[in-house]
Amino acid sequence: MPYTTVTRVRNALGSMGKPKAQELVVADNFADLTNFTQKTGTWTTSSNIAYVTPAAGGTSLLMLNALSSSSYTVVVQLATTVRAGIFYNATTSMSNYQAVMIDVASNEIRAVTVSTGTESTSHVGFTGSLLASTFYTLKLVNTGDTGEIWLDGTKQADITSHTFDSGVCGVIMQGSASSSYAKDFQVTIAGYFYSASEITTAIA
Repeated sequence: MPYTTVTRVRNALGSMGKPKAQELVVADNFADLTNFTQKTGTWTTSSNIAYVTPAAGGTSLLMLNALSSSSYTVVVQLATTVRAGIFYNATTSMSNYQAVMIDVASNEIRAVTVSTGTESTSHVGFTGSLLASTFYTLKLVNTGDTGEIWLDGTKQADITSHTFDSGVCGVIMQGSASSSYAKDFQVTIAGYFYSASEITTAIA
């Protein structure tokens, strides 16, 4: 009977426990740059770390395929002359995007909007001391319209209104990057869901 069938499926799903809160989509350790579809600047990889010779204007980008409403994480180590982090909600022309970057020299995290090539910046002061030649884990939780900035597992600030709300993501560096590195870039999709294999098992 239809009602009995639906009840059994519901019970089977319930027996699997709670659905996952997020799913890892991309994990790139920079063994090579094959996951990144476009690049500005001359990026090089060595020992699963990426570094870059800055492009004209001092901004270098590694672009990943379109992913919005996700969480992004990158581990970066910076020289004092460099800002680096995550860009997202970007057009494929790279002329419009949002970004969050660690800035060692100013001891802050920058929330950046670039619109048709023009940059505007919000400054998020950091209460500790950001040090050169130290690896930091920068995370952005992106809902499309808003965001959260995290550093080493501690929430630093909310972004309450994005200029752009969808698009591609990647890694950004600004400045002379000779002593700055990025590694372990990850993208996860937010939301509650069951995996395909769990649903298949439940139906069976």
